[in-house]
Amino acid sequence: MSEREPIEVGTPRPADLPSEPSSGARAAGQPWPRRVLGVLGRGWRSLAPRTRWILVATVVLSVLLVCGGYRFVQWVGYTPEKPVEELATALRGGDLDRAVRLVGCPGRLCQPGALAEGYQPPSGLTVVAVVGEMSEDTADVAVRYDLAGERRSGTIRVERPEGGPLGEWRIVAGATGAIDPVSETAKQMRVAAVTVPARRPSSARTQITVLFGVYTVAGEETDPLMSSAPAQVPVAGTLARGGTATVVQPALTVRDTAKAEVERQVRARLDACAAQQVFVPKVGGRTCPFEHSRGQLFEADSTQISWKVETYPTVELAVTRTPTAEAPPVSVRTAEGGKGRATVSYVYRGAPAPPVSVEFTVAGSVSVVDGKVVWSGA
Repeated sequence: MSEREPIEVGTPRPADLPSEPSSGARAAGQPWPRRVLGVLGRGWRSLAPRTRWILVATVVLSVLLVCGGYRFVQWVGYTPEKPVEELATALRGGDLDRAVRLVGCPGRLCQPGALAEGYQPPSGLTVVAVVGEMSEDTADVAVRYDLAGERRSGTIRVERPEGGPLGEWRIVAGATGAIDPVSETAKQMRVAAVTVPARRPSSARTQITVLFGVYTVAGEETDPLMSSAPAQVPVAGTLARGGTATVVQPALTVRDTAKAEVERQVRARLDACAAQQVFVPKVGGRTCPFEHSRGQLFEADSTQISWKVETYPTVELAVTRTPTAEAPPVSVRTAEGGKGRATVSYVYRGAPAPPVSVEFTVAGSVSVVDGKVVWSGA
């Protein structure tokens, strides 16, 4: 049996043991955020408690100062009333294109040059106070201004980009209103320097957004019968988006040319009636305005029947505000004290009879047929 080799028993020397990894080596194997936090943690633990409290207080104070400074700059450099003051400057200086840009007014009446004529801006626009904040990014500014000779109070609402950095306020409501052009005859109307569609009174309401002020509104009409006189329409600012519009319906008047044409047609009919050699004349199947009804009793024994219009009646043309089938747009009547007079002479059984004079009136209605003014009546 062979001898075994002796086994040495004992504690190994440190040099013979595997070495522990260094702290640097351990950190090198970790993600960088953990390495940073580890360094900060060791540094924080090495500080005295008093020093730790001083650092915490310093950080908190710095945050408060930064936030407070931010709010201070917002309210000093970017105040809610600033855009309203800029609007007042633009209106005062006649820079209407800038004014409509400041209020964010949409639509054709807020385009460049739309207010070049037929528009009077409000005057004396002044800021009274910032009356309230609906949120950090919305505020109401109380104002006063003169409109159509009347001092008015109003509110202009402003906003700024929500949650944004140092941002400027902008006007979102209170400096615009709306108008609703209505006409019986015109398909279009002139509002300031712009032509807009007009609706009929019976149709659905419309709204055209406009900068607050006084507008000249007139019908652009091709109707040969009626026209509308220009109207001065004050429009105040309102906070209500899509609120009730100011209805604009200028008063209609009969054109002078139409009245002259009706008078010509009335005279022509009366002359045609006078040419009839009967006691009860008719023209076109319609009875004439004058007649000698008793003459029918002896018309068979009468000859040389002749009418003469001594005085033509004075006619008036009246516009019906809400025309219907029974009430035409324009009616014709005889003016008070303006009756006509016609005289009939004739020969009865071979001898001249005494002439007979009768008073008469005319009436009827006027319409447009194929682009021409036509009187219908008796």
